Amino acid sequence: MNLRLWQPGPAEDQLIESLNNQGSDKRFITKQNVLFGINEEFQLWSYDLKQDTFEIIGNTPDNVDYLTDINQTDLLFSVRITAKEEVAELILAD
Repeated sequence: MNLRLWQPGPAEDQLIESLNNQGSDKRFITKQNVLFGINEEFQLWSYDLKQDTFEIIGNTPDNVDYLTDINQTDLLFSVRITAKEEVAELILAD
């Protein structure tokens, strides 16, 4: 998918070029001025709006349905298993 995200600017909106080709149907969320999403390669990414920094955090299972929530240590996403929907927790270790 060709996800194009724009950030409001003083005169006109600015394209966030770091996020080109990072879109998918897995949705994205924002927490404290940081965007989190999952791309088509099932990579979890983050983009800090204030620092203008993009990072691939890690890989997710290929049966992830969509990203739901995230905090400092845990990630919550829905996983589609056959016709059922379950919740999984991914703990990112240092």
